Amino acid sequence: MQITIGGCEGNVEALDPNGHQQGSHEDSENAGSAKPIDSFDIMTLDEVAKNLRCSKAHVSNLIKGKVRNASTLPAISLGRRKLVRRETLEQWKKANERGREDAMMPASPRVGAVNA
Repeated sequence: MQITIGGCEGNVEALDPNGHQQGSHEDSENAGSAKPIDSFDIMTLDEVAKNLRCSKAHVSNLIKGKVRNASTLPAISLGRRKLVRRETLEQWKKANERGREDAMMPASPRVGAVNA
């Protein structure tokens, strides 16, 4: 659609409810090959903390690898700012569920335990 605003002309494409152009040439070329936008979500420490129901300080400690019995949470560093991909957080949560031996250290033998 051609529009004029303040003497400047330009093209405006119709957008679907997800913010994608409708009927564009790109859509027909990439149909089925593009990943949904949700897979690229990047979260702040505050958003990660809300997702995990903990404090931002605890999330920061997870990223630094300072939390016992939990693997380090991978993050993107932008100077002092840390960001976490939503997909990475979901994978990290699955890997750190209790009962998963691949993520947690194996239980140490109990000292002084008696085998019955």
